[in-house]
Amino acid sequence: MKEITVFTLQNLSQKDITPDIIVEKIIYYIYVSAKILLPILGRLLIVGLIVSYMQTGLLFTLAVKA
Repeated sequence: MKEITVFTLQNLSQKDITPDIIVEKIIYYIYVSAKILLPILGRLLIVGLIVSYMQTGLLFTLAVKA
């Protein structure tokens, strides 16, 4: 969050706004957001896969043994 705030405040006084500058800023915001969100979303994915396996995987292994 600090990076986003510093980047935004440093660029508030920019006089020329061109499409290239806008694209550069958007790409930077996407990069910083990904750095924050990907570890959280990765952990949620792993937990979801574990829970899914516990709900269905154990049922299939019990059905095969019977």
